[in-house]
Amino acid sequence: MKLIKFRRSFRETKLNILTDSLNAAELCWLKALECRIELEQYLKINPRFKWSLDPVEVEYWAPEIVKRMASVGFLAKVGPMASVAGVIADMALEYGLTATPTVLAVENGGEIAASTLITPINIGAYTGIEEFKGLGFRVYPEDTPIGIASSSSKLGAGLSFGEADLVTVFAENSGLADAVATAVCNLVKGFGSENTVEKALDKALKVKGVKGCVIIYGDFIGLKGWIPEIKPPFKL
Repeated sequence: MKLIKFRRSFRETKLNILTDSLNAAELCWLKALECRIELEQYLKINPRFKWSLDPVEVEYWAPEIVKRMASVGFLAKVGPMASVAGVIADMALEYGLTATPTVLAVENGGEIAASTLITPINIGAYTGIEEFKGLGFRVYPEDTPIGIASSSSKLGAGLSFGEADLVTVFAENSGLADAVATAVCNLVKGFGSENTVEKALDKALKVKGVKGCVIIYGDFIGLKGWIPEIKPPFKL
């Protein structure tokens, strides 16, 4: 099976898509643009939604992307913007699947929403730590659809109050994984790495819809729940 790589960007939204269907990729991009525009318009009406670090109630008429971000924010107990990249990836994937591709993986800002019917998908995790160079996960058809998201106190532009080198969450969808990864990363800090990581892992797995979590903190790595097969990475 020949897979194609499709890349598009608009402001902070940067999509990397792996699929066997160009039509599916184009649909993903159209939905991502639609989500982005609807969110920007809503933020003009409700700027608190953008800046709040706590969950925010939204109006019944709010766009679907806003409702989803608010929903996972309450589940993870974080501000709604913590899940923006993941929710856009989810909605892009869902729309792309209407073109019935065999393989479709959407990565937006490091957060991934994926579905595959036949071919396993290999996903790399960049930690910035030499000892964990080459860390990656293989996702099989029976594991999908799946959402994968990461948060780090040292990498990327996302706001973090923790000290974890990397928190990766596997969940039913990317929006939930994104919000929980942020929440868990905020918890990892201070002395006693093993105890701190164990408590953070427990917190992650208590959220409904979370399948598993990996935390890297210094020279310590903690895993809990369902974790995909660990493999060398294959970049989207």
